[in-house]
Amino acid sequence: MRRVVPGIVAAVLLAATAVHAQIPRQMTPSADAKDFNGLWVISNRGARGYLDQDLKALMVAPLLTPFAKAQMAKNTPELDPSAACLPAMPRHMSGPYPIHITQTPAMVTFLFEYETTFRNIYLDDRERPEDEARYMGFALGKWEGDTLVVETTNLNEKAWLQADGTPVTPTTKLTERIRKIEDGKTLEVIMKIEDPAVFTRPVFRQYLYNFKPDWQLSEYYCAEGNRDDPQNQKAGQPGSLGGAKGKRK
Repeated sequence: MRRVVPGIVAAVLLAATAVHAQIPRQMTPSADAKDFNGLWVISNRGARGYLDQDLKALMVAPLLTPFAKAQMAKNTPELDPSAACLPAMPRHMSGPYPIHITQTPAMVTFLFEYETTFRNIYLDDRERPEDEARYMGFALGKWEGDTLVVETTNLNEKAWLQADGTPVTPTTKLTERIRKIEDGKTLEVIMKIEDPAVFTRPVFRQYLYNFKPDWQLSEYYCAEGNRDDPQNQKAGQPGSLGGAKGKRK
C-alpha cells in the first residue's frame, strides 16, 4: 500500500485553493446579448395585472369568457395552488425571489429560488409531448436576432394564471420575447397570453429583472410549513401536526 506524505497532501490542497481563488467572478453582465447566464431579480413586481399589446394597463374583466368568469368565482383564495406549494407559469416569473439562469446552445434553464423549482427552455428541434401537462409547461425557444422567442404550452389545469384565480386550460399558450436591455444590466420578458377558452383576445405581461452578480440562490422549502392541507380545510376544523390525516396532540 502506498503511503501518502502529509506535506505533499498539504501542497496539493494549497495549490487547489490558489487556483480556485484565481477564478474571476462575473461582476458585470456578459457583453454577449445572447448570454443570459447569471442571477436576476425582478424589479417591477409592483406593476401587476394584464397589459394590452402596447404594454398599457388593461381592464381585463370585459375580455373574460363566461367560462373564465364562472371558474374564477369558484377559485376562492383558500384554493390557491400556491398555498399547497405548487409551482405555476407564469406566476413564478413574478416571484420576489432570485432566478439563476444557466444556458447551453441547446437549452436555457431558469432555476427559481421560489419553491426550489426549475424551468427548461429547449432550443433544439424536439417535438412537444401531446398529452403531458406540466405545472411549468413545456417550452420551446428560438433566436430572432438577440431576442429569445419562447412558446410554452402543456400547462397543468390545476394551476392559476395569477392570484385572482384566472384559470389555466389545455389551450393556454404563453409566448415570450426575452432580451437584454440597458447595456445588459436588465433582462426584459414580454409575454403574450393566449387562450380562447379564457380571453376573447390576447393579453400581455412585462417582467424586468436586474442583474445581481453578488447574489446567490438560497434554500426555500415551502413544504416545511405546510402542516395542514389548505385545499381540504373546513370552517372550524382544527389544524393538525401530521398533515391532513394527522391528529392534533
